[in-house]
Parts: sequence; structure tokens; C-alpha cells
Amino acid sequence: MVVIPTEESTISQLEKYLSIIKNEMNIKDVEFSGNYQDLLEIELKLNFAVVGPKLGKSVGEEKIKLKS
Repeated sequence: MVVIPTEESTISQLEKYLSIIKNEMNIKDVEFSGNYQDLLEIELKLNFAVVGPKLGKSVGEEKIKLKS
């Protein structure tokens, strides 16, 4: 997946080089997307071994804050 601005001129310029890109990267297909957020998922987790001694009993509250 290649994330680029969805301008047709940019996509058409890159399409000229698709065979070279596929060959050099040893891939079968290339897809273009203008939105990287569809490809990204962020997940935060507490390291309880580190945070536990520092926050004590309030670790549960901080865990809830991360989920929201």
C-alpha cells in the first residue's frame, strides 16, 4: 500500500513505474490510498511492572483513562 495525496496526476506518474516497483520490492501488487488512517491502529498499554510501584493503587484509574 502506498499512501499519497489522491491527486490523479501523482497516481498516473507512479503507475508508469509499477512494474519496476513490483520487481525491485518483490511484491505482486501495489495499491494507492490517500488516507493513512485506514491503515493505522494505535493501542496503548501500561507496563504494570514499571507503573505499579510509581502509581500504587491509582493504576486502575490510569488504565481506565487510557481506554477512553
